[in-house]
Amino acid sequence: MMRLAGVFVRRKRVGLALGIMLVLGVLLGLVIGPLFARLLGWWLGDQLFGQMWSGVWTTGVGVLGFVVLWIVLRCVDEGRYSRLEKGEDAEVRAGQAIGYAITAPNCAVAHSVTQIARVGDIDHLVATPVRVWVIETKYKKVPPKKLPEVLDRLAENLKGVRDWAPRGTPTRACLVLAHGPATKKKDYDSKGEGIVVHTPQSIAKELKAEAVRELELDKWVAWGVWKLGVVPESGAT
Repeated sequence: MMRLAGVFVRRKRVGLALGIMLVLGVLLGLVIGPLFARLLGWWLGDQLFGQMWSGVWTTGVGVLGFVVLWIVLRCVDEGRYSRLEKGEDAEVRAGQAIGYAITAPNCAVAHSVTQIARVGDIDHLVATPVRVWVIETKYKKVPPKKLPEVLDRLAENLKGVRDWAPRGTPTRACLVLAHGPATKKKDYDSKGEGIVVHTPQSIAKELKAEAVRELELDKWVAWGVWKLGVVPESGAT
């Protein structure tokens, strides 16, 4: 079974949701705690016991409630969950375009590749008959302040792919913007690596043109890319 696009981002989103649920669960337990303490004190007939624990639990609930509220507001303000949803959407859109473009011999694609990535994961690793593409996806145009970080991560992962592939294998780094027009500047440089910008439509067009060319790469490359996208039977990734 092949790993689908967006797996890495989807897991981060689920992890965030589980973290919030865990904190809210603890808060709920602390809310129930004072009620239990009061009942226990009433049953034992010890008012001092009930008052003491009621005060402790009430203080704990107040402090934890403030912390939880701060965390939730911080998540909402920064739009973390929303950004993860958009990130998944971007990966899926680009993955669909890539899959449609390279349904040809001597081609392969793997999504959410972590085995050879130097930073995070590689959204899409694509082998055509003439080169290997390392593709990072974003929902829309990247803000200027964050663009260097995105390009640096892409450049680092390109170096990781070059170390993995047979010596001399042509490689290319690409930033795909899933929504909206591509930025006016089509080419960037990061850490000595050239990076090209595409939309799903334009990357599909270029990959489709490469997919029908004569094989120039080692035959092992396409198989190796395909293998990186296979999910082991145990479910581990």
